[in-house]
Amino acid sequence: MLNREQTAKKLRDDYDYYGSWGVVAARYGLTKALIYRTALRGYEPKKPRIREVLEMSALVPTPACVKCGDVHTLGDICPTETPVRIIVQKPPRPRHPRLAIRLDDPASAARSIRRHMTGDHIKALLLELSNSL
Repeated sequence: MLNREQTAKKLRDDYDYYGSWGVVAARYGLTKALIYRTALRGYEPKKPRIREVLEMSALVPTPACVKCGDVHTLGDICPTETPVRIIVQKPPRPRHPRLAIRLDDPASAARSIRRHMTGDHIKALLLELSNSL
């Protein structure tokens, strides 16, 4: 398979040999304008049949980059893409349970203490209260 430059050189060599773009075009079964543009103007045919006749490799549709719209080659990184940073989130620190005890209503305070505290918590609370007094 030939690339664009090799195909253009081959067509120019054929022109030098035959002396006419019409003869070169008839040899390939293509138009004079197409042969001339491919040989001298840098035109690259897109149609598969024309590429096959000129022994050029087939064009394969390639998806464009979602971010920038360009087609990147294998291993090429999008210039708009920022490096990926891995963020490790630490687990939250355990918080001490908070409990509001109404001191003006002893029955409510007793219910709150029974409902939310175990025996060890109550002992620690009593110890803390005795130390503060």
